Amino acid sequence: MNPYSYNKALLHMDRLLELRDGKLPAPIHTHLIISDLCNQNCSFCAYRIDGYTEFFAIRNGSGKLVRNPNRMINYDTVIRILEELKSAGVKAVQFTGGGEPTLHPDCAEFINRAHQLKLDTALVTNGWKLNKEIRSAILGSTWIRISLDCASPESYHQMRRAPERAFHEVLENIRALVDARDKSGSDLTIGIGYVVNKDNWQEIIPGVKLARSLGVDNIRLSAVFQPENAAYFVGFHYQAAALCKEAEWLSTGEFKVINNFSDRMGELVQGHPEYSRCPHQHFVPYIGADLNLYCCCVLAYTRRGLIGSLKDQSFSELWWGEKRKDYLEAFDARECPRCQFNDKNRNMNKLIESSKIMHGNFL
Repeated sequence: MNPYSYNKALLHMDRLLELRDGKLPAPIHTHLIISDLCNQNCSFCAYRIDGYTEFFAIRNGSGKLVRNPNRMINYDTVIRILEELKSAGVKAVQFTGGGEPTLHPDCAEFINRAHQLKLDTALVTNGWKLNKEIRSAILGSTWIRISLDCASPESYHQMRRAPERAFHEVLENIRALVDARDKSGSDLTIGIGYVVNKDNWQEIIPGVKLARSLGVDNIRLSAVFQPENAAYFVGFHYQAAALCKEAEWLSTGEFKVINNFSDRMGELVQGHPEYSRCPHQHFVPYIGADLNLYCCCVLAYTRRGLIGSLKDQSFSELWWGEKRKDYLEAFDARECPRCQFNDKNRNMNKLIESSKIMHGNFL
């Protein structure tokens, strides 16, 4: 019952077999960034940390670097992209950041349009602007994850650089969503995100207890990805890991603590993957609010991750075009600085290579 299981590729063997046979399969789900603007300024935001991305920040007229660009995809273009994704064979769309998707004035309409197209949808949000209209739209989605990352208004203000009242307003929005979900009979899975970092690791246990009290379905504990890799956690790694392990005991029949901290730490310790083929990028690409297509969320807004632009061509033209074929030809996962999809990639690579196993009918 782990929604973050790395075995989901087993449900899409047809596309894995296409990849094995040298074909380019359609993606399974796509990250769609409708807004790079955010109403918070988290100290651990990958897109706003020095040295992590190259294309996210922009320079204003005076040459100053703006790390919170007011960059959104316009209404007609988002609708076009959703329709193109459906036509290409994509099964699901995740509205995420970049910035904060609920700041886009048409966020609810985009979610509803995706539902009309029979696309599964998900939303990653800080929850501050999770208004009634968006809550109503999201009831038709598969899941939502609200980034909370702490247990008190004081730490929320310090870490997310938002007013303390935002903490209370987010909690009220979560409660309202849980109530609406329960009354409607929706199958929406409501989760909380807790990215462990140097400012919040001591609040892991009260943070998990808070999430449980809100009536949500799960909380995911993970380690922040940043340019320092494992060195960032020197001085509190083992304490944080122990607290995450302890937090697992707070699971109940209705509430699950998903502890991914040690897995993420392992990936930060490893750094470069040991395999050359990256199946994940074939199935979960990333469309930035700059209208560039990137191979994955880890390499979003970087030169290494950039495939091409959707400004003047359709998703299918770029996905199956010569430019992407050239990109894949030159791509070697061992050159990636870090990867949070190692387990998924290793598992998919094993499935792709399973045709080489002898005497397969003798289990």
